[in-house]
Amino acid sequence: MISGAVLAAILISAAAFSSIKARKSSPNSIDDNSIDNRMLEAAQEEMPEDTLNALYTDEAAAEDSWEITDEITSEIEALIQKYYTVEDLNEEVLVSDTEKEQKKAKQEITAKRDGIESYQDIKVIIRKGLEKDTYIAFTTYKTRFINIETLAPGMSVLYIVPNEEGKLGVQDLPKDKNLEEHINDLLAEKEIAAMVEKVNAGFSKAIDKDENLKTFVEKLSEEAKQGSQKNKK
Repeated sequence: MISGAVLAAILISAAAFSSIKARKSSPNSIDDNSIDNRMLEAAQEEMPEDTLNALYTDEAAAEDSWEITDEITSEIEALIQKYYTVEDLNEEVLVSDTEKEQKKAKQEITAKRDGIESYQDIKVIIRKGLEKDTYIAFTTYKTRFINIETLAPGMSVLYIVPNEEGKLGVQDLPKDKNLEEHINDLLAEKEIAAMVEKVNAGFSKAIDKDENLKTFVEKLSEEAKQGSQKNKK
């Protein structure tokens, strides 16, 4: 079966050839576009129904599909490096519906990073989201806390979406059951599951090695637990 792209090329070539013949044989001025349109319509009428359906299906699939290109990978990696800059988080790396929400998101992220000196050895695995041009970035890093010598391995799942100008940024994960299931499926992938296992093993080793780190992490966990309970009230 002829693919949609090849079939479209054949039709365009036929229409162009017909337009040239018409200009040579007719003394009257004829609109080339009308000739092209009539040729396309005539060609489509003569096509078998299954061929037409295949053409439309291929075109629709092309519109809905997208790939994680080297360019996209580089853009997301650069974005994540900026996102994990502790000194001053740039609001431009965040995507929100309003400027107010964007500033609020920055404040919340900055507050959560209190006590963190830097993120190091940042690595990312990128997968497609459910919607076109959205991505899930599984990011690992080593966290250096202030006044604590041992680095703590960590991992985050970031939701990458385009803003109004088409520039990619980090957005809060929406409360979407389908997206949640999609992320869980991705976490079960061999490569990503191995990443999670490596981070967990490294984290356990780090807190066993450094009592100060262990105490600090326990404090953070307790504060996070209290904050969660407070939000539920």
